Amino acid sequence: MKKSYIINNLDEAQCDLVMRSRDFINANGSRPESAANPDLYLNSWARVRGNARLRILQNGIKGIPYYLLRWLADFKSYLTKSNMICSPERVQFQKYTNIVLSWGMLNDFDNCGTYFDRYFATSSKDTSETLWIILYSSSKKPKVIEKNIMLLYWHNHTFFESFLKLFSTIFSFSKMSSFSQQSSQKISAVVTRELACNSSIKKVILPYEAQPFQQTLFECIKRNFPNVESVGYLHSSPPPLPTDLLYRKGCPSNLMVHGEGIKVMLSEQFNWPLKNLTVIKSLRYTQESSKKFDNEILLPYSFNNADRILDTFKIVLKKSLINEVNLWSVRNHPVQLDSVAHLKLEESLNQIISSACITATDCGSNIKQTIMIGATAAILEALEQGIEVIHIVSDPLLEAHSSLIWRYIDVERLGDYIFLYKMKEIGKYIRMGDASNNFVTTFS
Repeated sequence: MKKSYIINNLDEAQCDLVMRSRDFINANGSRPESAANPDLYLNSWARVRGNARLRILQNGIKGIPYYLLRWLADFKSYLTKSNMICSPERVQFQKYTNIVLSWGMLNDFDNCGTYFDRYFATSSKDTSETLWIILYSSSKKPKVIEKNIMLLYWHNHTFFESFLKLFSTIFSFSKMSSFSQQSSQKISAVVTRELACNSSIKKVILPYEAQPFQQTLFECIKRNFPNVESVGYLHSSPPPLPTDLLYRKGCPSNLMVHGEGIKVMLSEQFNWPLKNLTVIKSLRYTQESSKKFDNEILLPYSFNNADRILDTFKIVLKKSLINEVNLWSVRNHPVQLDSVAHLKLEESLNQIISSACITATDCGSNIKQTIMIGATAAILEALEQGIEVIHIVSDPLLEAHSSLIWRYIDVERLGDYIFLYKMKEIGKYIRMGDASNNFVTTFS
């Protein structure tokens, strides 16, 4: 692949990669186990196996070493994780109308055991007819939890336990061929067990990210519980290259999105049937909860090539693309506050800011700007607030927005790894929520 593309060729290259991704899914998506196959989760920004597969589609055999690295990371995770634990083991003597499978950690619970879900902006206390099954990630557990909550979590094996697991796996063809699907299948088994015991459940709802365990669960529901509606809520804005959202086995029968532009994009370019897409006001994004983005540099969940990012930021300053650099600050990603790589990048950016010459620009002090690094959903949130976004990327093909895919964004290329975005029409990608919509009214 060439070092960079001119803007038109970048658009065409992204669309070409989407087509190749679509062909790959069509060729492999009909197999019985394909919903749980991590290779079909063609994520453009996270360090997962599907991202490595996408890089093979992008770069050919040059992507194989990275794929092997991600495969080994998956295998290591499988060896070090214990069997999944349910707490409580069963939920009894209660009828529910919905099940939600979501994520949580200790600070999502209050002292009374009430769980607040950040994706749906609601609590277990306010949704007593919903069973909350939480993929729990903190090592410390809440002292109490409400009766409509179940936690799913894993302990880490000791070295000896991992060694025994390795020994038993490498001598079993079935275990070796399916090790990456086990978590997805076990999560699905817990949810479907509750469905089998509770005939009053009408919907299974997920904050949707197209992850293999979500696809596995929805496929199982379609096959075994045809009267139960599988509902996904696309809680975040799609990444710049949303190949992970290509329609495939296990997609929900109803995907709720918070923008007409997203509905059109998923239908026209990512194979979603229109009947499977519903536009709603956002449950997560509201005018009241909107973050401040102007004069901030936002770090993404993950990134590659920190040196390229720092060199490109210096170019931004050299070209005087932003106002009053001394007033700018760096914001780390909220779940990467302990990441050594993120903290080092944050420190390096702050050093560049502190040593930069203060220069005026001709772009006008009344224009609000932000700098986003890598693939991040925050770009659309900022654009919907009328803020100009300067986007620094290390891999334009996977991380930059293109005007062919994002038709309501005005895209201008300012350098090999620098893009300027402006929103053509506010509200096309995020319909801000308000008091008239909430979890209960949306999913009743």
